[in-house]
Amino acid sequence: MPIKYLGIPLFKGRAQSCFFDDLVERISSRIQNWKSKLLSFGGKLTLIKSVLCSMPIHILSLLNVPKKVTNRIQKILANFLWSSQGNNRIHWISWRQICHPFVEGGLGIRDLDTFMQSLQSKFAWLFLQGQSLWAQIVRSKYGTWHHVLHKGIKPSSSHCWKAIAKHLPLISNNTRTIIRSGNSSFWKENWMGRSLWFPGCPLPLLSVKEALDIPPFLEVLIDFPSKRWPSPSSS
Repeated sequence: MPIKYLGIPLFKGRAQSCFFDDLVERISSRIQNWKSKLLSFGGKLTLIKSVLCSMPIHILSLLNVPKKVTNRIQKILANFLWSSQGNNRIHWISWRQICHPFVEGGLGIRDLDTFMQSLQSKFAWLFLQGQSLWAQIVRSKYGTWHHVLHKGIKPSSSHCWKAIAKHLPLISNNTRTIIRSGNSSFWKENWMGRSLWFPGCPLPLLSVKEALDIPPFLEVLIDFPSKRWPSPSSS
């Protein structure tokens, strides 16, 4: 079994389900303490949403937890929700339906696999912005997000970084840079509503030499008062 550092198992190679047995046991133990109490369906629902679904947040944020593990946890939660005085009963509604929002006929419980993706995507967004101390440290180690998107994720990278970096294409393709001060990169920022600049953007046809002469920042290219490309006479 791997050792743990700050609650995260340290291992080499693929994540195995046995590495997360401690997490499953902690959730099961918490439920065992409640089974002797007379809890209503609404009370158990509240405990699942506020306590049990919060216990794996730290690990889900930083590691790709195997689906086998998340399925085990969700099975435990489902048995607890439908149980009566510690005895398992029929599950009248599928867990997938229960995880839907209230407006869609569900009970608003978080699906752990989707929750894991959203937590890791949040770290990818922080890395993309590059303003936090954490993002600056990670960028100094693994490069900017442009470098990661084009070069890919190194096999020697940590498991935490692999879990976060795999969401960078999703974040990059669904965000757009709003031009304000003009310090956005002409070539790399998504200011055209596309993932990256490509030759179909509304610019006159340029030779290779002219394209290489384009300044890297939009503030040099755009006349911000008129919000237009500068005319040849003004350049």
